Amino acid sequence: MTSSTLKKMVNGEFDLRRLNDITQQLLESKQIEQRFASTKTGGRPSHRWFAL
Repeated sequence: MTSSTLKKMVNGEFDLRRLNDITQQLLESKQIEQRFASTKTGGRPSHRWFAL
């Protein structure tokens, strides 16, 4: 899922600093993975979160 989708899903339950801390902890414990994806239209690449 994209970062914007994740932010919409938590819908203000956490501030962005707390959300970033949580995603960092999940990355370090290898429960999620961050991958970069290019767009079909050649725009900016974006990152997505994947559960492992």
